[in-house]
Amino acid sequence: MLGFATKGPLVDFYHSITGYQMTAAGPTSAAWVDWVYMLSMLAIGAALILGVGVRLAAIGGILWMAIFYTATAIWPEHNAFMDEHIIDALVLAAVFLANAGRYYGLGKVWQRSRFVEKHPILY
Repeated sequence: MLGFATKGPLVDFYHSITGYQMTAAGPTSAAWVDWVYMLSMLAIGAALILGVGVRLAAIGGILWMAIFYTATAIWPEHNAFMDEHIIDALVLAAVFLANAGRYYGLGKVWQRSRFVEKHPILY
Protein backbone atom coordinates (compact mmCIF):
# COMPACT_ATOMS: atom_id res chain seq x y z
CA MET A 1 0.00 0.00 0.00
CA LEU A 2 2.61 2.55 1.02
CA GLY A 3 4.71 1.70 -2.01
CA PHE A 4 2.06 3.32 -4.16
CA ALA A 5 2.37 6.71 -2.45
CA THR A 6 2.86 9.27 -5.18
CA LYS A 7 2.85 12.88 -4.05
CA GLY A 8 2.93 13.20 -0.29
CA PRO A 9 5.62 14.90 1.76
CA LEU A 10 7.09 11.56 2.85
CA VAL A 11 6.98 9.70 -0.48
CA ASP A 12 10.72 9.05 -0.64
CA PHE A 13 10.73 7.77 2.93
CA TYR A 14 7.85 5.34 2.29
CA HIS A 15 9.41 4.14 -0.95
CA SER A 16 12.69 3.41 0.82
CA ILE A 17 10.86 1.38 3.51
CA THR A 18 8.70 -0.60 1.10
CA GLY A 19 11.28 -1.27 -1.59
CA TYR A 20 9.05 0.35 -4.20
CA GLN A 21 10.23 -0.08 -7.78
CA MET A 22 8.66 0.74 -11.09
CA THR A 23 9.10 -2.20 -13.47
CA ALA A 24 7.84 -2.99 -16.97
CA ALA A 25 5.12 -5.16 -15.41
CA GLY A 26 4.06 -2.32 -13.13
CA PRO A 27 4.94 -1.03 -9.68
CA THR A 28 6.11 -3.50 -7.05
CA SER A 29 6.82 -3.27 -3.36
CA ALA A 30 8.03 -5.63 -0.63
CA ALA A 31 5.53 -8.36 0.22
CA TRP A 32 6.06 -7.90 3.97
CA VAL A 33 4.52 -4.44 3.79
CA ASP A 34 1.30 -5.83 2.34
CA TRP A 35 1.22 -8.56 4.98
CA VAL A 36 1.74 -6.10 7.84
CA TYR A 37 -0.92 -3.82 6.42
CA MET A 38 -3.52 -6.54 5.88
CA LEU A 39 -2.95 -8.25 9.24
CA SER A 40 -3.10 -4.95 11.09
CA MET A 41 -6.34 -4.02 9.31
CA LEU A 42 -7.77 -7.43 10.26
CA ALA A 43 -6.75 -6.97 13.90
CA ILE A 44 -8.05 -3.39 14.07
CA GLY A 45 -11.34 -4.29 12.42
CA ALA A 46 -11.93 -7.36 14.58
CA ALA A 47 -11.14 -5.43 17.76
CA LEU A 48 -13.49 -2.59 16.86
CA ILE A 49 -16.30 -4.95 15.85
CA LEU A 50 -16.00 -7.15 18.93
CA GLY A 51 -15.34 -4.30 21.36
CA VAL A 52 -12.20 -6.02 22.65
CA GLY A 53 -8.97 -4.05 22.80
CA VAL A 54 -10.68 -0.98 21.39
CA ARG A 55 -8.07 1.44 22.74
CA LEU A 56 -5.18 -0.32 21.01
CA ALA A 57 -7.24 -0.70 17.85
CA ALA A 58 -8.06 3.00 17.86
CA ILE A 59 -4.41 3.94 18.37
CA GLY A 60 -3.39 1.61 15.54
CA GLY A 61 -6.07 3.02 13.28
CA ILE A 62 -5.02 6.59 14.03
CA LEU A 63 -1.41 5.70 13.19
CA TRP A 64 -2.46 4.18 9.86
CA MET A 65 -4.57 7.24 9.05
CA ALA A 66 -1.56 9.48 9.76
CA ILE A 67 0.60 7.33 7.49
CA PHE A 68 -2.00 7.40 4.71
CA TYR A 69 -2.41 11.15 5.09
CA THR A 70 1.30 11.81 4.70
CA ALA A 71 1.57 9.32 1.80
CA THR A 72 -0.95 11.12 -0.41
CA ALA A 73 -1.10 14.46 -2.13
CA ILE A 74 -2.27 16.76 0.61
CA TRP A 75 -2.73 20.27 -0.74
CA PRO A 76 -3.84 21.77 -3.13
CA GLU A 77 -5.05 18.57 -4.82
CA HIS A 78 -6.94 17.53 -1.70
CA ASN A 79 -8.40 19.69 1.03
CA ALA A 80 -5.90 19.51 3.89
CA PHE A 81 -8.52 20.35 6.51
CA MET A 82 -11.33 18.02 5.43
CA ASP A 83 -9.40 14.99 4.24
CA GLU A 84 -11.07 11.60 4.86
CA HIS A 85 -8.02 10.39 6.78
CA ILE A 86 -8.35 13.23 9.28
CA ILE A 87 -12.05 12.55 9.74
CA ASP A 88 -11.41 8.83 10.27
CA ALA A 89 -8.66 9.61 12.80
CA LEU A 90 -11.02 11.93 14.69
CA VAL A 91 -13.71 9.25 14.78
CA LEU A 92 -11.18 6.73 16.10
CA ALA A 93 -10.08 9.23 18.74
CA ALA A 94 -13.73 9.60 19.81
CA VAL A 95 -14.07 5.80 19.99
CA PHE A 96 -10.94 5.70 22.16
CA LEU A 97 -12.13 8.46 24.49
CA ALA A 98 -15.70 7.17 24.76
CA ASN A 99 -14.53 3.63 25.62
CA ALA A 100 -17.08 2.44 23.07
CA GLY A 101 -16.22 -1.26 23.37
CA ARG A 102 -17.56 -1.35 26.91
CA TYR A 103 -21.04 -0.32 25.79
CA TYR A 104 -21.31 -1.85 22.32
CA GLY A 105 -19.60 -5.21 22.30
CA LEU A 106 -17.78 -7.68 24.49
CA GLY A 107 -15.88 -4.96 26.30
CA LYS A 108 -17.50 -5.45 29.72
CA VAL A 109 -16.53 -9.10 29.81
CA TRP A 110 -13.06 -8.31 28.42
CA GLN A 111 -12.39 -5.57 30.99
CA ARG A 112 -13.24 -7.89 33.90
CA SER A 113 -10.44 -10.34 33.08
CA ARG A 114 -7.44 -10.19 35.41
CA PHE A 115 -4.91 -9.67 32.64
CA VAL A 116 -6.77 -6.65 31.27
CA GLU A 117 -7.25 -5.21 34.77
CA LYS A 118 -3.45 -5.23 35.15
CA HIS A 119 -2.97 -3.64 31.71
CA PRO A 120 -5.70 -1.02 31.21
CA ILE A 121 -4.44 -0.04 27.74
CA LEU A 122 -6.05 -3.29 26.58
CA TYR A 123 -9.59 -2.04 27.33
